[in-house]
Amino acid sequence: LDYKNLIDSLSIGVVIHDQGKVLLANSFALKMGGISENPKKELDLFQFLNPEEKSIADDRIKKVLTGQDTKPVVYTITNALNQKLFVRVSATQVSFNGKKVIQISAEDLTQEILLEKERQRAQKAETTNEQLQHEIEQRIITEKQLEQTKNYLQLLINSSLDMISANDRNGFITEINEAGLKTFGYKASEVIGKPANILFSDKNPQYEANRF
Repeated sequence: LDYKNLIDSLSIGVVIHDQGKVLLANSFALKMGGISENPKKELDLFQFLNPEEKSIADDRIKKVLTGQDTKPVVYTITNALNQKLFVRVSATQVSFNGKKVIQISAEDLTQEILLEKERQRAQKAETTNEQLQHEIEQRIITEKQLEQTKNYLQLLINSSLDMISANDRNGFITEINEAGLKTFGYKASEVIGKPANILFSDKNPQYEANRF
């Protein structure tokens, strides 16, 4: 009774168990488990563990009972209230009613882990936003450079004394410089989007005159 009163004063969970069967648990451990102070049925620690962690717990029990050192481990448990908790568990071998059993100390790390996950999520979001902002800035710079290059090339084309024109893959005129317009006697609005062969057809007297 004195030992029970002692461990009930602790702010960590303390449980003595035999192969997972709970022999003694303090108030804090019962609270973590979502269990009343006086449970009516026998408790089994394995019922709170995720299925994939049960083999880990079983292996640790064997090591502790054979005197091997084990480091604290964090388990993900689901308590009787269906609450998900992250619990760091340390285990030691003790004697209880003349039998070698295991005593565990359990610390509730749920708030710390959830806060850390939220911090990582916020940091990831911030990093993503910074990368996105950088990409937008680079795109703006690239677009400005392309526009400057386009304007420079347009200036070169228009200042050339030679006739320069460009067609799309379907043979329609997409660009023609001032020298070309002067040579053929057209305005830009009259030839852009028209078949290129209109420049060289017999219907273009200006071109025929300039050719001679």
